[in-house]
Amino acid sequence: MKKRKTKKTFLRKALAALAVLVFLWAGAFAALWIAGLAMSTDGAADAIIVLGSQVLPSGEPNWVLERRLEAALARYERTPLPIICCGAKGPDEPVPEAESMKKWLVRHGVPEAMIQAEAASFNTYENLDNAKALLPAGTVRVLVVTSDYHLPRALAIARAKGLDASGLGSPVYLSGRLRNHTREMLSWLKFFWMKWTGKL
Repeated sequence: MKKRKTKKTFLRKALAALAVLVFLWAGAFAALWIAGLAMSTDGAADAIIVLGSQVLPSGEPNWVLERRLEAALARYERTPLPIICCGAKGPDEPVPEAESMKKWLVRHGVPEAMIQAEAASFNTYENLDNAKALLPAGTVRVLVVTSDYHLPRALAIARAKGLDASGLGSPVYLSGRLRNHTREMLSWLKFFWMKWTGKL
């Protein structure tokens, strides 16, 4: 009898802990979603930085990256600005993300001379470090273009690196949002750790 009671107590505690974790996850998910929408202000800028994502076996941007490029293109068409495309070649990619992005933009009417391909960075920290070094002389404000779920952290990193940054977030389908938001929540832990330890 006592053994059965102990099992029930353990089960109740395990279910309560799971409920708390689900509640925290849902709260963080909603906060990231809202923050991504709120931070997409498309402010005044002197240059555009587009952050990379997966390239397909064909060499074309995947749908997440194409959404980012469409947002950058629409902004460029309103006010032509220098564009820096960021992203190296991953082990499962045929070409560097930055090169694929540049080709896409040129194909959609942006002069090649207005685009720089930064193809040495493998994460957001390196993206923004390397892009900062490539900014044209006299650049004061930058517009960081990425997916809406990624925008809050990308802007936090950009500002921690001394950039006067505003952001433009491209929308992500719900199916991709569940996966990417969850991964992004874990990435925030790395950001806070790096900031706390002075490594950012």
